[in-house]
Amino acid sequence: REVARQFLDIAELRYQKLSDHRGALDAAAKALRVCDSHPEARERCEALAGEVSAFGDLYTLFAEVADQQKARGASPDEERAFRFRAAQLAEKQLGRNEEAALQLRRCLELAPSDGPVLETLVRMALAGERWGEARELLRRAADNAPASTKGASTRPGSRARSSFAKPTRSTISG
Repeated sequence: REVARQFLDIAELRYQKLSDHRGALDAAAKALRVCDSHPEARERCEALAGEVSAFGDLYTLFAEVADQQKARGASPDEERAFRFRAAQLAEKQLGRNEEAALQLRRCLELAPSDGPVLETLVRMALAGERWGEARELLRRAADNAPASTKGASTRPGSRARSSFAKPTRSTISG
Protein backbone atom coordinates (compact mmCIF):
# COMPACT_ATOMS: atom_id res chain seq x y z
CA ARG A 1 0.00 0.00 0.00
CA GLU A 2 2.89 2.34 0.70
CA VAL A 3 4.33 1.88 -2.78
CA ALA A 4 0.89 2.47 -4.27
CA ARG A 5 0.63 5.69 -2.26
CA GLN A 6 3.96 6.83 -3.69
CA PHE A 7 2.78 6.18 -7.24
CA LEU A 8 -0.43 8.08 -6.52
CA ASP A 9 1.63 11.01 -5.23
CA ILE A 10 3.70 10.89 -8.43
CA ALA A 11 0.47 10.86 -10.44
CA GLU A 12 -0.73 13.94 -8.60
CA LEU A 13 2.56 15.78 -9.20
CA ARG A 14 2.54 14.93 -12.90
CA TYR A 15 -1.05 16.09 -13.16
CA GLN A 16 -0.83 19.30 -11.10
CA LYS A 17 2.71 20.55 -11.65
CA LEU A 18 3.56 19.24 -15.10
CA SER A 19 0.09 19.09 -16.69
CA ASP A 20 1.12 15.64 -17.86
CA HIS A 21 -2.22 13.86 -17.72
CA ARG A 22 -1.02 10.83 -19.64
CA GLY A 23 1.99 10.46 -17.35
CA ALA A 24 -0.32 10.82 -14.36
CA LEU A 25 -2.45 7.98 -15.72
CA ASP A 26 0.63 5.79 -16.13
CA ALA A 27 1.67 6.44 -12.51
CA ALA A 28 -1.86 5.75 -11.23
CA ALA A 29 -1.94 2.52 -13.26
CA LYS A 30 1.31 1.44 -11.59
CA ALA A 31 -0.30 2.14 -8.21
CA LEU A 32 -3.24 -0.08 -9.13
CA ARG A 33 -0.98 -2.87 -10.38
CA VAL A 34 1.00 -2.75 -7.12
CA CYS A 35 -2.11 -2.70 -4.90
CA ASP A 36 -5.21 -3.78 -6.83
CA SER A 37 -7.44 -3.33 -3.79
CA HIS A 38 -6.60 0.37 -3.44
CA PRO A 39 -9.86 2.25 -4.14
CA GLU A 40 -8.16 5.60 -4.72
CA ALA A 41 -5.88 4.08 -7.36
CA ARG A 42 -8.87 2.68 -9.23
CA GLU A 43 -10.79 5.96 -9.01
CA ARG A 44 -7.77 7.95 -10.16
CA CYS A 45 -7.23 5.64 -13.14
CA GLU A 46 -10.90 5.98 -14.13
CA ALA A 47 -10.82 9.78 -13.89
CA LEU A 48 -7.53 10.23 -15.74
CA ALA A 49 -8.45 7.77 -18.49
CA GLY A 50 -11.65 9.72 -19.04
CA GLU A 51 -9.71 12.98 -19.34
CA VAL A 52 -7.28 11.66 -21.95
CA SER A 53 -9.77 9.29 -23.63
CA ALA A 54 -7.58 6.30 -22.87
CA PHE A 55 -10.42 3.79 -22.59
CA GLY A 56 -8.47 1.07 -24.39
CA ASP A 57 -5.66 1.40 -21.88
CA LEU A 58 -8.14 1.37 -19.01
CA TYR A 59 -9.82 -1.76 -20.38
CA THR A 60 -6.43 -3.49 -20.67
CA LEU A 61 -5.47 -2.40 -17.16
CA PHE A 62 -8.70 -3.64 -15.58
CA ALA A 63 -8.56 -6.98 -17.44
CA GLU A 64 -4.93 -7.36 -16.37
CA VAL A 65 -5.76 -6.56 -12.73
CA ALA A 66 -8.65 -9.05 -12.80
CA ASP A 67 -6.30 -11.74 -14.15
CA GLN A 68 -3.79 -10.82 -11.45
CA GLN A 69 -6.50 -11.19 -8.80
CA LYS A 70 -7.55 -14.56 -10.21
CA ALA A 71 -3.93 -15.78 -10.16
CA ARG A 72 -3.42 -14.84 -6.54
CA GLY A 73 -6.80 -16.19 -5.42
CA ALA A 74 -8.33 -12.86 -4.43
CA SER A 75 -11.95 -12.49 -3.50
CA PRO A 76 -14.26 -13.38 -6.41
CA ASP A 77 -16.16 -10.14 -5.75
CA GLU A 78 -13.04 -8.06 -6.36
CA GLU A 79 -12.22 -9.89 -9.57
CA ARG A 80 -15.85 -9.63 -10.71
CA ALA A 81 -15.89 -5.86 -10.15
CA PHE A 82 -12.85 -5.33 -12.39
CA ARG A 83 -14.11 -7.72 -15.06
CA PHE A 84 -17.57 -6.16 -15.12
CA ARG A 85 -16.11 -2.66 -15.49
CA ALA A 86 -13.71 -3.92 -18.19
CA ALA A 87 -16.72 -5.38 -20.02
CA GLN A 88 -18.56 -2.07 -19.81
CA LEU A 89 -15.55 -0.25 -21.25
CA ALA A 90 -15.11 -2.81 -24.02
CA GLU A 91 -18.75 -2.63 -25.05
CA LYS A 92 -19.67 1.03 -24.61
CA GLN A 93 -16.41 2.91 -25.15
CA LEU A 94 -14.52 0.64 -27.53
CA GLY A 95 -17.24 -1.28 -29.39
CA ARG A 96 -15.47 -4.58 -28.69
CA ASN A 97 -18.44 -6.79 -27.91
CA GLU A 98 -16.52 -10.06 -28.12
CA GLU A 99 -14.07 -8.89 -25.46
CA ALA A 100 -16.93 -7.62 -23.33
CA ALA A 101 -18.69 -10.98 -23.60
CA LEU A 102 -15.47 -12.78 -22.61
CA GLN A 103 -15.18 -10.70 -19.44
CA LEU A 104 -18.88 -11.14 -18.65
CA ARG A 105 -18.70 -14.92 -19.06
CA ARG A 106 -15.87 -14.99 -16.53
CA CYS A 107 -18.10 -12.94 -14.20
CA LEU A 108 -20.76 -15.65 -14.56
CA GLU A 109 -18.21 -18.29 -13.60
CA LEU A 110 -17.62 -16.33 -10.40
CA ALA A 111 -21.31 -15.65 -9.69
CA PRO A 112 -23.65 -17.78 -11.85
CA SER A 113 -26.81 -15.88 -10.89
CA ASP A 114 -25.41 -12.35 -11.31
CA GLY A 115 -28.41 -10.39 -12.62
CA PRO A 116 -26.58 -7.38 -14.12
CA VAL A 117 -24.14 -9.67 -15.93
CA LEU A 118 -26.93 -11.86 -17.33
CA GLU A 119 -28.88 -8.76 -18.33
CA THR A 120 -25.90 -7.32 -20.20
CA LEU A 121 -25.17 -10.61 -21.97
CA VAL A 122 -28.84 -10.91 -23.02
CA ARG A 123 -28.84 -7.35 -24.35
CA MET A 124 -25.63 -7.99 -26.31
CA ALA A 125 -26.96 -11.28 -27.71
CA LEU A 126 -30.18 -9.60 -28.83
CA ALA A 127 -28.26 -6.71 -30.40
CA GLY A 128 -26.10 -9.23 -32.25
CA GLU A 129 -29.21 -11.15 -33.33
CA ARG A 130 -27.96 -14.30 -31.60
CA TRP A 131 -31.45 -15.49 -30.72
CA GLY A 132 -30.51 -18.93 -29.41
CA GLU A 133 -27.91 -17.50 -27.05
CA ALA A 134 -30.37 -14.86 -25.85
CA ARG A 135 -33.01 -17.53 -25.22
CA GLU A 136 -30.58 -19.66 -23.17
CA LEU A 137 -29.44 -16.66 -21.14
CA LEU A 138 -33.07 -15.68 -20.46
CA ARG A 139 -33.79 -19.23 -19.29
CA ARG A 140 -30.78 -19.10 -17.04
CA ALA A 141 -31.93 -15.78 -15.62
CA ALA A 142 -35.42 -17.17 -15.02
CA ASP A 143 -33.95 -20.25 -13.31
CA ASN A 144 -31.89 -18.00 -11.03
CA ALA A 145 -34.72 -15.57 -10.27
CA PRO A 146 -35.72 -15.29 -6.61
CA ALA A 147 -38.57 -17.56 -5.59
CA SER A 148 -40.80 -14.53 -4.91
CA THR A 149 -40.76 -13.60 -8.61
CA LYS A 150 -41.08 -17.10 -10.03
CA GLY A 151 -44.82 -17.23 -9.42
CA ALA A 152 -45.19 -14.05 -11.43
CA SER A 153 -45.03 -14.15 -15.15
CA THR A 154 -41.37 -14.93 -15.87
CA ARG A 155 -41.70 -15.94 -19.48
CA PRO A 156 -40.04 -13.35 -21.70
CA GLY A 157 -42.62 -11.09 -23.25
CA SER A 158 -45.58 -12.54 -21.35
CA ARG A 159 -46.28 -9.26 -19.57
CA ALA A 160 -46.13 -7.39 -22.87
CA ARG A 161 -48.43 -9.91 -24.54
CA SER A 162 -50.96 -9.62 -21.75
CA SER A 163 -51.02 -5.84 -22.04
CA PHE A 164 -51.90 -6.16 -25.74
CA ALA A 165 -54.65 -8.72 -25.20
CA LYS A 166 -58.03 -8.15 -26.77
CA PRO A 167 -60.06 -5.78 -24.63
CA THR A 168 -62.94 -7.31 -22.74
CA ARG A 169 -66.39 -5.78 -22.34
CA SER A 170 -65.49 -4.57 -18.82
CA THR A 171 -62.34 -2.74 -20.00
CA ILE A 172 -64.21 -1.06 -22.85
CA SER A 173 -67.07 0.23 -20.71
CA GLY A 174 -64.55 1.46 -18.20
